[in-house]
Amino acid sequence: DTRALFVYIDYSLSPGAKYPQPLDDCYAVYRYVNQGRLGVKPTSIVLVAESNGGALAAGVCMRAIEHGIRVPDGLVLGYPVLSLEDSLTPSRVLFMMDPVVPMNLIRQCRSAYLPKSQTDGYSRDPYASPLLAPSSILAKFPPTDIMVGGFDPFLDDSIHFAQRLTAAGVRCRLRRFKRAPHAFWCFQPTLSEAREGISLAGEWIQSYFLWEPIEPHRRA
Repeated sequence: DTRALFVYIDYSLSPGAKYPQPLDDCYAVYRYVNQGRLGVKPTSIVLVAESNGGALAAGVCMRAIEHGIRVPDGLVLGYPVLSLEDSLTPSRVLFMMDPVVPMNLIRQCRSAYLPKSQTDGYSRDPYASPLLAPSSILAKFPPTDIMVGGFDPFLDDSIHFAQRLTAAGVRCRLRRFKRAPHAFWCFQPTLSEAREGISLAGEWIQSYFLWEPIEPHRRA
């Protein structure tokens, strides 16, 4: 129990919606919540995301930084997809037959998400691949918590992102669950690492959140 108000973003999905539409949706909701238009005053805002949602959450942070508005107070990312470059990192090679996201599925998802006209160009866009964000932007990121499975093809990207944030002076905690695949939160009924990871995510979230209700306007 985090004792926090959660807002779930039903953003547009690919292949029907191409990048950057999902990011646009998330940023619009973030601004809506940030302005207190849900009837609550957000004293603290933390973005929680998993898989490719991790890239969207990081993208929202980058937009907030570049647009000069309030930046989230924290990020909690579960096995985030932080690079859409079609590159063979050691973890992608070692776990290319991951039972959840094998290499051929990663490439299919990449093609479905990025506009076909400039797929390779978009994959190097920091908003699609936050791992490539400039250090000047990363230095303005909020405290970030990342957890990732030890058998995840995107393991190296999470490690590299945590290293870049730390080098930029951002407090970043990285937790690796040695025997877990990608999307391991989904296996809570059968995988102890999933239960532990979800519990830890709740602890991380609770350490950030504090919401205060806005008093309704009184009629004269």
